[in-house]
Amino acid sequence: MNGRHGIRRRLSGRLAGLVCTALLFAFSRGASAQFAEYEVKAVFLSNFSQFVKWPDKSFADESAPFVIGIAGDDPFGGALERAVRGQAVGGHKIILKHGRKADDLRGCQIVFISKSEKSRTAEIVSALQGSVLTVGEGEDFTRQGGIIGFFMDGGKVRFDINRGAAQRANLQISSRLIKISK
Repeated sequence: MNGRHGIRRRLSGRLAGLVCTALLFAFSRGASAQFAEYEVKAVFLSNFSQFVKWPDKSFADESAPFVIGIAGDDPFGGALERAVRGQAVGGHKIILKHGRKADDLRGCQIVFISKSEKSRTAEIVSALQGSVLTVGEGEDFTRQGGIIGFFMDGGKVRFDINRGAAQRANLQISSRLIKISK
C-alpha cells in the first residue's frame, strides 16, 4: 500500500504544481491579459503530459522524442518553448513542431489546434486519428471531437475534457486532471 500512496502523493503534488505554476504565470507578469492567458495555456499544455498515459506504440522507440505540435498560427509568443525547455516525458525529450495541415503533425503526441484553424477543427481532429491528445480553444472544441478544450471563465483559463474522444484515442487521462476540468 505504501507504494500506491507514494504515487498518489507524487501525482497530487504534480497537479498542485501544475495549477500553482499556471496561476503564478497568470498573475506575476506585467504583460497584457492575452499574453498572460497564453503563458497559462502553455504551462497547462506542457504539463498535460504528466496526467495522460499514451500507449507504448505511440513512440517509434525508447529514444524517440515526445512531440507537441501546433496546428496553425502560434499564439504562445515563445511561452510554450520556455515551458518545455529541458523537460522530458517518460524519458522522451519534449520537442515542438509547427504545421498547417494534419499531415505536417503526424507523429505528435499532443497537437494544439490554434484559433486560426477554427473553421477546420473537425477536419484536423478527424485526420489526427491515433493516440494524439488534441487540445484547442473555445467551448465548442470538445464538441467537434477534440479532447481538451481551453476556454476563459471570469478571466481565468479553464478547460473541459471529452472523455469519449480520449478513449477513442486510447489515451488514459488521470482522474485528478478530470476533477479540475469543467
